[in-house]
Formats: sequence, C-alpha cells, structure tokens
Amino acid sequence: NQDGMQMKDTHKQSVYASSNTELKKMTKTEYLEHLKNVVFKNNKNLRVGFDDIKIYQHPKSKLKSFYGVRLVQTWKGDSYNDKGYLFFVIEFRENANPLIWVRVWQDIETDSQGQIGLGDFKIE
Repeated sequence: NQDGMQMKDTHKQSVYASSNTELKKMTKTEYLEHLKNVVFKNNKNLRVGFDDIKIYQHPKSKLKSFYGVRLVQTWKGDSYNDKGYLFFVIEFRENANPLIWVRVWQDIETDSQGQIGLGDFKIE
C-alpha cells in the first residue's frame, strides 16, 4: 500500500480447516470481474439483504481509523441462494475515501469460534 500500511492474516490455518471457511485472495479487479462475468451474467434478478450489523473500532489508539464490520448477508438470485456472515476490515481515511482491506464471507453454519474478526489481522 502507498501509505506503508500492511495487513497480515494471523488467523490459524486450523480454524479454516475446522470451519466451513476457504481462504481465497482476490484483487479488487479480480473480484469485480467475478461479479460481472459470473454473478451478474447468470442472475437477471438479485435480492441481497443485510441483518445483524455490528461495527467495531480497532482498540489501539494509533489504529482508531480501522473498523471491523460483521453482518449477516442473505443472497437470492435466479441461479444461486445463500446466507452467511460477511466481515470487512475498513480504514476510514482523512480524504473521505474509505479503504476496504479485507472482505470475508463465511457460511451461516460457522460457529462463533470460527468466525473471522478484527483480531485475526495484524495491522502494521
């Protein structure tokens, strides 16, 4: 990143193996291409709902611009339906352009021990 910040995933691999979580890294461009070429192409109608939204500010004073956001997402389309936990690490910057560092989707069956949260990432 241009600001010298780095985000490191500190979540143990055993948690991924024991839950319904698969680690997949995508750039913003790759993610948008996937939406365009797979999701939107195969679904004329999409209905997305968000519930149980929780927002957490990073506890360290020098990292107060970082927030964790967890919510339940319900997705209904012509070819695909699911419900799961969506988690973001967002940095709110002085220039009013927030940066999403991390986006994680986990199956709704993931228990609280397996849910990825703000403490699973080391910000340097």
